[in-house]
Amino acid sequence: MADLTALDIVKYRTARLTEKGNGGTTTKPRTVNREVALLLSVAKKCVSGKILKENPFAGAEIKRLRVEPKLAYFEREEFAAFLAALRNPDLVVKDLKDRDSRRTLMNPPERRAYVANVAKAADVFEALLLTVSRLSEILNLRWTAVNFKNGRVSIRQSKTNETKHLGIQPQLRALLERVSLASRDKSGDVFVRADGTP
Repeated sequence: MADLTALDIVKYRTARLTEKGNGGTTTKPRTVNREVALLLSVAKKCVSGKILKENPFAGAEIKRLRVEPKLAYFEREEFAAFLAALRNPDLVVKDLKDRDSRRTLMNPPERRAYVANVAKAADVFEALLLTVSRLSEILNLRWTAVNFKNGRVSIRQSKTNETKHLGIQPQLRALLERVSLASRDKSGDVFVRADGTP
């Protein structure tokens, strides 16, 4: 490894991008970026572990290959269909039966609890979409952070530990009001399981 240079990485990248794999396709730039990052990391570890005297890539400007972002979004209609399916008990029970190859179905109370929790999950997914928040932020949202009178909801951001204040637009208001009606604890978590536990 001590004999490698930044030029060797450039040659390696070029070779990896042009060689054909078993399926006849070339390696994606994202994969090559990961491979090069691993090589650079190994070189640093070799220096810190006293295997190499110096990092052969130190000071070299090795830029990452440009990668098209992998974005996949629900279209509005797809998301609406997704939420409707989660809120439809007949579809949820049918899915349970379809997936149960051993025919060991839940007993009726367990099935009712499962269906109710799936419907609660639909509320969480809808809140994620409407607030553009992380799952942990929605699951930690408390009723004390929801102000219907002023039309504001305050969400503690898990990554920055800062609070973002959002206006409650009509769709979010309808969701929160519906969840509020079913809530037993108006000072606790907004989104809970059917049995009231977080």
